[in-house]
Amino acid sequence: MTTAEPAPHLVDVENLHVTFGSGRSAVYAVRGVSFTVDAGQSVAVVGESGSGKSVTARSLIGLAGRGSAVRADRLRIEGTDARALPEGRWRQLRGKHVGFVLQDALGSLDPARRVGAEVGETLLAHRTVARSAVPGKVVDLLRQVGVPSPEARASQFPHQLSGGLRQRALIASAIAADPALLIADEPTTALDVTVQAQILQLLAQRKATGIALLLISHDLAVVSTVADHVLVMKDGVFVEQGPTRQVLDDPQHPYTRQLLAAVPVAHARGTRLSPRAGFTAQPRPVAGQEVVLEAKNLVKTFQVPGQGSLTAVDDVSLQLYAGETLGIVGESGSGKSTTARLLLDLDRPDSGTVDVDGTRWSRLDARAQRVLRQRIQVVYQDPLSSFDPRYPVERIVAEPLAVAGQPRTGRRARVLELLDQVGLTADVLDRRPAQLSGGQRQRVAIARALAPRPRVIVCDEPVSALDVSIQAQVLDLLADLQAELGISYVFISHHLGVIYHVSDRVLVMKDGKVVESGDVEQIFHHPRHAYTRNLLAAVPTLEGAALRPRAAEPQVTR
Repeated sequence: MTTAEPAPHLVDVENLHVTFGSGRSAVYAVRGVSFTVDAGQSVAVVGESGSGKSVTARSLIGLAGRGSAVRADRLRIEGTDARALPEGRWRQLRGKHVGFVLQDALGSLDPARRVGAEVGETLLAHRTVARSAVPGKVVDLLRQVGVPSPEARASQFPHQLSGGLRQRALIASAIAADPALLIADEPTTALDVTVQAQILQLLAQRKATGIALLLISHDLAVVSTVADHVLVMKDGVFVEQGPTRQVLDDPQHPYTRQLLAAVPVAHARGTRLSPRAGFTAQPRPVAGQEVVLEAKNLVKTFQVPGQGSLTAVDDVSLQLYAGETLGIVGESGSGKSTTARLLLDLDRPDSGTVDVDGTRWSRLDARAQRVLRQRIQVVYQDPLSSFDPRYPVERIVAEPLAVAGQPRTGRRARVLELLDQVGLTADVLDRRPAQLSGGQRQRVAIARALAPRPRVIVCDEPVSALDVSIQAQVLDLLADLQAELGISYVFISHHLGVIYHVSDRVLVMKDGKVVESGDVEQIFHHPRHAYTRNLLAAVPTLEGAALRPRAAEPQVTR
């Protein structure tokens, strides 16, 4: 009696190397990694930005990037040797055998094409159904991924859909040709917590049908929800691998422990997150009784073409005290960012008032407004788009000083002082934004906000685009600056773990209204409103990894 041979792996990679450039200028992005993925299995690759995880995934579909050199002892996708495929064969492999879902659905979908045409393109390219059957199949695919009113949504353009619906449409396109493998590269990073939960559930449902999932993520809580097996990547190599529960509950490598320590979980409140600071207590400044920012009964309505008016902010009131952090949470479209713009006087409310340090915006002329604006500054999610790409760091940070009328002779010294405060050196003075890492750009944004010595900084999703370790460093930096300078923060985020870590009080917004507010402990541990409870229930947690049974392990060698 003969023993049946094991089924071949769906993905089988041995000794994969990816380099960019040549000679002394060569960048070694991936350095000899090996792994397998089997049908019905979910494997996650985690690590910081620049670790090589996305390049590894893109190498599986021939999209490692311009100027790349890919070599491997073995690179097989569903039985096909992919080491030397011509472009025509790669196009056959993509979509039909491997579906690909990116982080930015709006950037991945053609803005000039209707959603139905985008999803249908894969069906037409691989001739999986007759041309006449494509519209009906598109509607069925949108329905499968949970898009409501799929017939109507198919006729809309990507910008007419919410972020969650766009991501669902992108997944529908990726699974249209029924691929055996779905690669999802940071598919939920830009989504709020409830939409993230829906997308994660959808991915889990696809996995249950037998499809394999390769998940690229820096969010370990997301990984714990979806993955069976984890590969931890640093500097182009796997430093640790194993079943999800084993890796997250009992990490062996210092880098894995560092990533886990940087996650702002409940027990980390009041401690530092970044590794260089260790885990010593981080005393929070005691908020004073002085009100530095107050909004009363704010209302803001916008006209939406073809849809009438939309009330983005509806009777919102808040107070911010000296040295305190006020967190604002809610789903996309809840009115968080519009509220921030009203506080900053970047938009004027239809009714209601905003006072900064006891001075009302609406009572000031243009010159007085410029003076008051020095007391309230802002840090945005994406500093790259808020900086002039032509300006070096020195000019970016010095710009508020020039507006404030500081003499040119003293500006460089002040810029160097600000850079030192945010942990940067004079080496970055002449660099332009594109030459900085994401963490460096956010530090420059904070330095610029500090330049006019404000009393209040509005932080609008300042860490949502950063990987977990850089996020930890920025959160610690903001806490240090608050303790040193007594700054007050309005901190807007869809990441509830971050809000819990940084906030003293919290406002919960839905449909433009504040549905609940109070002390952070009360909001998170004793929420009164059903919407708040739903938000908290949707948060993925690292502890979730311990609730699932072990899955079959893929073969991985370092």
